[in-house]
Amino acid sequence: MNRLIISSVLVLYPMFLQAELWACKNDVEIHCTNQQCTVSETHTPMDVTIDLKGKLTACAYSGCWQAKGVVLKHQSLLVLSVSNAKWSGDESSRQSEDLVFVLDKKDEIGYVKVADFAHPMVCHQL
Repeated sequence: MNRLIISSVLVLYPMFLQAELWACKNDVEIHCTNQQCTVSETHTPMDVTIDLKGKLTACAYSGCWQAKGVVLKHQSLLVLSVSNAKWSGDESSRQSEDLVFVLDKKDEIGYVKVADFAHPMVCHQL
């Protein structure tokens, strides 16, 4: 009986260590440059996945920024700040970027600012 309990704990323990995971997508594409923001007529949605330990992946067009950042939490709000998120993708003009992501877990609304993108996002917990 003790072996069964110990085995069950060992099998289930990793599930408790996993961080809460969220996925977000934008409905509009907003670019901000030279003190002006514009909404694109057409766009490819950006996908952002974060966990509450600070791991982030933000994918746009032909690549993704990936990093682990600093997490600030207050009740249902989360702010993730990243320095030098690494770009991996086709566009050689893209590079490492500083990034900020905000999530309101209660309303399931997010916001990402990376490069010249500034997107409100709709989010859900995975």
